Formats: sequence, C-alpha cells, structure tokens
Amino acid sequence: MSPEKCSSREFEVTMSKNARQISLDTDKMVIKEPKSVPDQFAGTEMLVFESLWRRGIAYAFADIISWQVHERYLQNLFAHLRNEPPAGYSKPTLQQVLKADRQVCLKLIQDDVPVRRDAMNVLALDAELPAALSSYEVGFHLLPLPKPLQPHPVKGDRYWQKGDWRKGDWHRPGGEPYKGKPKGKGKGKSKDRLNILPKELQHKDNAAEYPDLGVIDEFMAGSRLTGEAEVTGLWPVKFTPAQMTESDLFELSSRDRPLSGTSSFGNMDRQVAQTVWDQTIQEVQTGALEGPFSLESTPTHFPLSKRFGVQQGEKVRNVDDFSLSGVNACAQMGESPKPHTLDVVASLCSALMSSNAGASSNRWKCRSFDLKGAYRQCAAHPESEPFSHIVAFNPDANSLAAFRMNALPFGSVRSVHSFLRVAHSLWFLGVALFDILWRNYFDDFVTFGLEGVWFDHKCGSSLVRSYGLALCEVRGQGVPLR
Repeated sequence: MSPEKCSSREFEVTMSKNARQISLDTDKMVIKEPKSVPDQFAGTEMLVFESLWRRGIAYAFADIISWQVHERYLQNLFAHLRNEPPAGYSKPTLQQVLKADRQVCLKLIQDDVPVRRDAMNVLALDAELPAALSSYEVGFHLLPLPKPLQPHPVKGDRYWQKGDWRKGDWHRPGGEPYKGKPKGKGKGKSKDRLNILPKELQHKDNAAEYPDLGVIDEFMAGSRLTGEAEVTGLWPVKFTPAQMTESDLFELSSRDRPLSGTSSFGNMDRQVAQTVWDQTIQEVQTGALEGPFSLESTPTHFPLSKRFGVQQGEKVRNVDDFSLSGVNACAQMGESPKPHTLDVVASLCSALMSSNAGASSNRWKCRSFDLKGAYRQCAAHPESEPFSHIVAFNPDANSLAAFRMNALPFGSVRSVHSFLRVAHSLWFLGVALFDILWRNYFDDFVTFGLEGVWFDHKCGSSLVRSYGLALCEVRGQGVPLR
C-alpha cells in the first residue's frame, strides 16, 4: 500500500467530495451519496513516515502484521536516510526508501507469504517482513550513490560540463578545454544583441563597466532549467554539482509516470486548491503558461513538476516543485547568489541618517516597490521545454491537468540564479549611471530619497520599466527615517 493511500481521518473529512446518485431499486427510488476521497500528498520524509505509520495501524487492525513488528520495520527502513555514507558517496534519498518499501511488498508476494495466522496462531509476516527488508533485492535500492565528479581548472584552463558527468566528460564543444573567460562575458562586442537593455550597458566600451554582460544574452534568449549555470563572478563561489543527467531524468520520469495521481495534492486545502487552479488559468491567459493538456498527451519521459499553493497572509502563492520531479537535480551551480539582505539596507539607512543629522528639513524617506509577477517576467529557454511542464489539480473535476511554462517557474534552482542575475544588473546600473540610492532584495527594490524630491524613486522605477518589466502599483508617500 503506497503512502498516498494512507490518509488521515482529518484529511478524509476535509477533502471528501459527495456526489448524490439516483438509482431504481425494484419499486422504489433510492438516493445514494457515495464519497470519493483523493489521495493524500506525501512528498517529505515526515509526511511519508506518518503515512506508513498509519499503514501499520491498518495492518494491525486487520491482524496482518503486529504493530511492534511494523514499527521496527519503519525504524530500520528510515535509518538509511541518516546513516553516514562512505567518502565520495551520497546518503540514500527518500525516493530510494520508497522504492525499497515497494520492493519489500513485491518480494513478499513473490514468496507467497500468507497474510493470515497459521494453525499455531502465528502471523507469518511478523517474521518475513524484517527478512524481506534484509534481502539483497531490497538492499540494492538502499545503496549510497556515488557523488558526481567535480570539474577543476588545470593550468589556468576552464572546463564546463558536456556529456556524461559520471565519466568525467568535461570539455568544450569540439573536445578542447576552454581557455580564458567563458563566452558571453568580457567587453560585449557582439553586434547581434537587441536593443533591450539601456544603451550604456550594451555599448562596446561598457560605460557602466558592468562585469557580467552575459546577462543580456540570457535575458533575451531565456533561461534554461537544467544544465550548468554560467559563472557570473558577481557572487561567492560555491560549486553544487548536478545529481543526475537529463537522460537519467527522462528514464526516471518514464518509470514514475504511472504513479502520478491526485494523491500528490491530497494535503492541499480545498479553498487553496481552487485559488491555485484559478491563478493557473489566469497565467494561461497572460501567456506565461500553455494548456491545460491531458497527462496522456504529454510525452511520458517529460518530468511533471507538481504545483501547489502556499498561504502567505491573505494571498496564495503558487509554487512548482521542481525538486520532487528531479529537474533541480539536473542543475549545476558554480556560485551562490546573494541579494541585499536586511543588514545591507539597514547600513544604508544608518549612513543617510548620519549624513542628515541636525537638519530640520529635507528629511530622508524610504519607499519600496516590487516587480509584478517577478519570475514570470523572465522567459524560459525554448530548449528547456521538456523540463518546463507542471501538473495542477482541478478541484472541480477532481482531476489533474498538465501545463507548459513559457516563463520561469517559482521553485526552480536555475530560476533563482537567472532572476537575481537580472535584478543585480538593474541595481548596478541605477547606482553606477544614475547615483540612485537603493537596494535590491529578490524582487523588491528599496529606494531612499529626500522629502519632496523623490528623484531616486522615480528614476529607479523608470530604469526598471526600460527593461520592459512591470511594477506593482506604488502607493503612499514614503516612510521617514527616524
């Protein structure tokens, strides 16, 4: 029995859907109210453990396996997630644990183990369940996997990934290692770039002296969801290798597609689920998404990332789980993006207040604005189409539908890197070319200006719009700094 089928009573009461049916029984009419309960989502270690724990209760009430034996089984199974692996290997994942649990059930069926008590009043599964977990067929799924090879520069050469990372196939197209700076960086002399960013950034002399001109190419062509992210030199170096290749992901998706069902959305509140669906349809109307499509019409080797909703105050934010689908495991990062955190904003506030100490007029004020839709204003690269499909739950039809993303998803590792790369260039241009006093934290821009002037805010919002990006409506006159 899979974890999705082991729903809690609270979930059954909350998510059950009644549908009255009228039937004729001999000489009378009967109204029936069959109840349909969707499967409950179990995508984290805690949720999976609780689901299997409820399964043990069901087994005990059915007198199939004793409660104590099933408890020891779960403890031994999940202990593999905490055991330290050998050097050069990764810990077993939750997916491996679930595969091992399924293999235990298959082995018990293959061995034809009886589920009822024998003549001696002994449950056969009490002895066979721990033995099946210790078998080599099950242990194979719980083995630590080797970590991917990490590239390293040799004599000043620079390598990037192409091909199978497990074979150490690190090379430039054509087979030769790449020397010098990667393509897309440098002085920006390409004549093929469209006039999409301010001319100071595109000029061959790079008047702003911005170190990452590759942001222009990515912003124009769209961002990829898999593969290696370009090292920009803007942030601290932190190498995070890909955990699997795209071919591995296709194979995994083909194998797991039959397991896709409404169970993945079981723990979502009904009202939240309806809001998520309505917002998804609105994104289709704006062009950020295409669909809906039936799951059968989507190629089986395409990974489907589940969309769910997160309640944030009165709003519901749509999140696409590109980790559970495995897409994020195909992304390789060479640095860790660092937006301006609260301490950076506070330091600027302190400096401005100190510079204006004792003045009775023209006080400094602070105002913030944010990009409307944030990631949805940045395009996904067309070659990432196989990895840009999501699946959403339609609460009215109690069914699933697939969508294809044309914009960056909220939940992709590469989306964070790409969006912060664009936001950083905005901040840099504002400071270097227009002396704007502002800071950037993800999709929020905090500006500072003198009371009654507000040049910085107006100039900053105009610069953002010059990128073709939309802003949320700004209200109020700013908050004085005290």
